[in-house]
Amino acid sequence: HNLKPLKVFALDCGCLHAVAQSTCAEVSECAKKHSLGAVDSCLVNDFTSSKSVYLMIRDYLKEVGEDVGEGLCGDIIQGENMEAIGLVLRMNRDVIKLELGRRQMEAENSEALSEGLKANKTLTHLSLGFNGMRDCGAIGEALKANKTLGSLNLEFNELRTIGKMLNFNKGLTHLSLKSNAVGCEGAKAIADALTVNTTLAELDLSSNRIRNEGAEIISEGLKSNKALTLLNLRHNEISAEGVKAIGKALEVNKMLSKLNLSQNNIGCEGITALSKALKISKAITQLELAQNNIGANGASVLMEILKANTALAELNLDYNRIGVEGAKALGTALKLNKLLVCLSLAMNGIGAEGARGVCEGLRVNRTVRFLNVRSNSIGDAGAKAFIEVIKINERLARLYILFNDISPEGVQLIRSATRRNKLIAIEL
Repeated sequence: HNLKPLKVFALDCGCLHAVAQSTCAEVSECAKKHSLGAVDSCLVNDFTSSKSVYLMIRDYLKEVGEDVGEGLCGDIIQGENMEAIGLVLRMNRDVIKLELGRRQMEAENSEALSEGLKANKTLTHLSLGFNGMRDCGAIGEALKANKTLGSLNLEFNELRTIGKMLNFNKGLTHLSLKSNAVGCEGAKAIADALTVNTTLAELDLSSNRIRNEGAEIISEGLKSNKALTLLNLRHNEISAEGVKAIGKALEVNKMLSKLNLSQNNIGCEGITALSKALKISKAITQLELAQNNIGANGASVLMEILKANTALAELNLDYNRIGVEGAKALGTALKLNKLLVCLSLAMNGIGAEGARGVCEGLRVNRTVRFLNVRSNSIGDAGAKAFIEVIKINERLARLYILFNDISPEGVQLIRSATRRNKLIAIEL
């Protein structure tokens, strides 16, 4: 292959076998022959001879002194090759992205990678998800020393207390700890770190069973934190009691703008606990509350929030059983709210009558641009209400209306309305 015009050194399943049979010297000679400049990316995919091929790449980089720039990833790099990865990280000056998910690393593999991270000064993105990692020590020590890594994905491991390293790390801005068995013990480590950390902006703690006790602990850390803008607490078995603590933190925290509490079954009581904070807070702009069983009464509480809140721009209420009355309440709120841009009401059983209630609000509202009413059994009668909105609303840009028992004739009427209003896109 003529490598001269390329700034990517790629080994894929189509050519890797032939390359694997070559010696390091032959590969190096090929690169020199074609005057290959700085190598920007080394992508290695789907090959069984993982160790020999990866070590060949390592030796090639050492021999020709070239740099890997954009990223390093691939399915052939397994846990036993972490020594080679660590070596590349120590010697290479330009790797900025490293994808090492699903490698099943043992403790010694983590240590090899850790040594590379301590010395590396260029890596900004690292993914280590689905590795069965349990030892926080090696990776934690590396993150204390590393000052360039900005984004770290550790999802689906068992690094319960890895949050302790946030006390010392000064570079991370994005951290995913999804499904790490964090629990209350890990929540305490994270809360302590939040009181002193000044760089972390986004934290994913979803599916960690932190429960109410963990939510209360993290809330204490949030009260003094001045950096975090996104917190994901989805699917953590948090009830109304935990939400009360979160609400108190939101009253004083001025930085957090995106909060995900989906799949926590907080109910109407939890929404009520949030209401005071959301009326006071001018920071929360995105709120995810899907699958929380808030019902019609919870929707009525949210109606009051939307009337008073001057910050909330995105609200997800999917699968909350708000029904007809809840939809009507939200429709009333839409008449008065002047900031909400995205509203999702999928799978709420609002029916045709609830659809008409929402549409009453949309006739007046001039800020909502994205609306999701998927799977609500609105039928042709509900579709007719949306057709009337489509005709007059010039702000609505996208309407998701799939799986609503709308007849072919109703679908045609909707499409006809969108042809007249070319500003809106419909998914049905």
